[in-house]
Amino acid sequence: QIEEYIVLDVLVGHAVRLNWQGKHPERADKYDEDKAAAWQGFYNTSPYVCASHVLDAFRFLTHFG
Repeated sequence: QIEEYIVLDVLVGHAVRLNWQGKHPERADKYDEDKAAAWQGFYNTSPYVCASHVLDAFRFLTHFG
């Protein structure tokens, strides 16, 4: 049970960042420059990959797992 609010745009935004950093670790420190490409790349992945990164982001942001 989670007693706090889940802000979905923060959750999805973090998932996009995780996806980008996983695919482009050499550009992890330049994420702000690549943000548009990161979002486009995220939504061009399979639903399974998107869901996996959303779950990873949830775990990270809530400190579960």
